[in-house]
Amino acid sequence: MLYVISADPDNRAVNYTIHTPQGTLSYKTNGNTKTTWLTKYMVKRDYDIKLIKKIYVASDHFFETPIEDIRTFANAAKVCVY
Repeated sequence: MLYVISADPDNRAVNYTIHTPQGTLSYKTNGNTKTTWLTKYMVKRDYDIKLIKKIYVASDHFFETPIEDIRTFANAAKVCVY
C-alpha cells in the first residue's frame, strides 16, 4: 500500500507499507524532479530482517538465483542493512 503525502514534483513524499501475516514493513521516500531518496528505512529492528527474508524466500521463484543471505536481498531490494 502506498500513501502519497505530497505529489508536488519539487517535493514528493510517499509512505509505503507492506502488510504480511507475520508483521508490517514500511518505508518512506522523498524526491524532487531530479532524484528520489529514502527518508525512513524499511529495516528498523532485527525482526524486520527476518521478515524480509521470509518474504523473499516465499517469492523466490520470481528471482533467478536463490537467496544467499539477507545482505544479498538487501542489495537487490535497495534497503539498508547495518
